[in-house]
Amino acid sequence: MDNTIQVDEKITDVPRVGITMALAKKMEKVSWFGRGPHENYSDRKAGARFGKYESTVDDMFTPYILPQENGNRCDVTNLEIQGEKSALKFSSEKGFNFSIAKFSAHDYYNSRHTSELKKRDETILNIDYQQRGLGTNSCGPDTLDTYKLAAGTYQFDFSFEVIIIKDIFSQLLRKKQCIVLS
Repeated sequence: MDNTIQVDEKITDVPRVGITMALAKKMEKVSWFGRGPHENYSDRKAGARFGKYESTVDDMFTPYILPQENGNRCDVTNLEIQGEKSALKFSSEKGFNFSIAKFSAHDYYNSRHTSELKKRDETILNIDYQQRGLGTNSCGPDTLDTYKLAAGTYQFDFSFEVIIIKDIFSQLLRKKQCIVLS
């Protein structure tokens, strides 16, 4: 998937550049090769080692008192999200950021306390080319300019693969059913 995102010059401080997608509810198991195991961001990743990690969507959530986006992982080259019947695999030689949760950015923004968050039926996946560093100058220093995203054109790509779990595929073949992926 080749992506070109144009950020208008009127926007001076961009939180993220990437794509967001909704996945089926049962997509719960997450494994990745990149930085981890804990959340990390462009300006807070020195303590996150490269490696292969596994988790669940729920375990990747960080319950901040004031709900906000969380759980980002940086410099990921391979990501697999597995459900009961299928898995999705994303890969990129250049690397990407990702976060995954049962909440959307809109859900975080509209909640004042973590207890107000209601899990969605779907799983929300963000695959980002880049994400702004942490800090907003609201109660501490602002993000260094090096870690801010500005207006301009961003281009990134990654591979996307749908994997049908063998048992399900075998059952469909025995029943002579056809699978169409688009």
